[in-house]
Amino acid sequence: MLRPLKCLSGYFWTKVACIKRSFRMFAEHTFLMHSIMVSARKSFCS
Repeated sequence: MLRPLKCLSGYFWTKVACIKRSFRMFAEHTFLMHSIMVSARKSFCS
């Protein structure tokens, strides 16, 4: 009874880690794009 549960929780945590990683990548990418846009706007306006 306990073994399938352990397997399921392991799968769940792997899934969570994967989601966290992809979310972090997305956040970093968005931040990078934002920084590029801001610096581009600054150089464009000045």
